[in-house]
Amino acid sequence: MEKVNSRERILEAAAIRIRKAGLDSLTGASLADELGLAPEVIDNCFPSRAALTEAATERALLDGELQIDERIGFEKDPTVAEIVDAYFHPDHIANPELGCGLCALAGDVRRANAEIQSLVTRHLRDNAALLAQAAGGDPAAHAWSLGALSALVGAVTLARAVNDPALTQSILEETRKLIAPKD
Repeated sequence: MEKVNSRERILEAAAIRIRKAGLDSLTGASLADELGLAPEVIDNCFPSRAALTEAATERALLDGELQIDERIGFEKDPTVAEIVDAYFHPDHIANPELGCGLCALAGDVRRANAEIQSLVTRHLRDNAALLAQAAGGDPAAHAWSLGALSALVGAVTLARAVNDPALTQSILEETRKLIAPKD
């Protein structure tokens, strides 16, 4: 049971770290130091740095989807506007370490191993499917959803990258108009 608890603590901290500082920021030694654990505890839970990074990436992606679901509401079929609101929520923009893994890791994943790229691919498809369903679920909605999700992730990434609040707001507002125009 202690190994399970240690593994969960490690995964939670590792997922936060990679969303905040990127995939390359994750090392067993620095994570052990942050958590007050002996490095051997991490080694016993994860046989390699790659295994730790893959598990942390999966956790970051799942945590992000959970936050989006919580903002939308689990029991309902969301509208496109509600999905956009969830992505553009001020807490999601201001706290990448607690936000979705797609937005936080998009730039890093191109340099990652095939396993991590496969994880991101699967989650991207799942998120695009949610948008497609919200847009009507037909073939045109599925085609549109990839562009819309790309715009959402790009807008969040850019909104986090600039240090001008007015520009941040403009990025989000103009992207919102593109994806979920008001009738």
